[in-house]
Amino acid sequence: MPAYATSGQLTMVVNPVPPALLMQGDEKYLFGTKVYVPGEIATPNDSNVVTEVVAVGERSIAVCLGPRIMGGDPPGIMVQVIASANPGAAEIDVQDAAVDADGAYLTPTGAAYKLTTWTQLGGGLQYIGTTELQPDGGRFVTLKVIANPNAVTFTAKVTYV
Repeated sequence: MPAYATSGQLTMVVNPVPPALLMQGDEKYLFGTKVYVPGEIATPNDSNVVTEVVAVGERSIAVCLGPRIMGGDPPGIMVQVIASANPGAAEIDVQDAAVDADGAYLTPTGAAYKLTTWTQLGGGLQYIGTTELQPDGGRFVTLKVIANPNAVTFTAKVTYV
């Protein structure tokens, strides 16, 4: 997926790349590369997205959480990050903001916003970290790579619940 346009600049200049709009039930890959098959029109999904290299300090593309149809509970998200191998002490933070500008994003307090616990998937090489944030206070959401000591690659998906 493309990198966040102004990642690391910490300015309040609005990101020139519009974020993906998510409505309840939608999902979006924030890290990962879609494998294209000639003639295929399929959107990115669990079967055609592979891990990508991410740098420490890198911010993912942003998503905007749309309003809930007919009102209801405040927006919530589920975040799933998959590492290509044992990430060790890797940390990926869920950050949110009211404005889509690099300097506006903050990691809310609470351990749930910091993905630091990784579980091996089925005895294979991949490891997964997840969190569920209900409600999530910001309108815009990104992921920021804080630590990646084992230099593993990642996919990351956010689902609006």
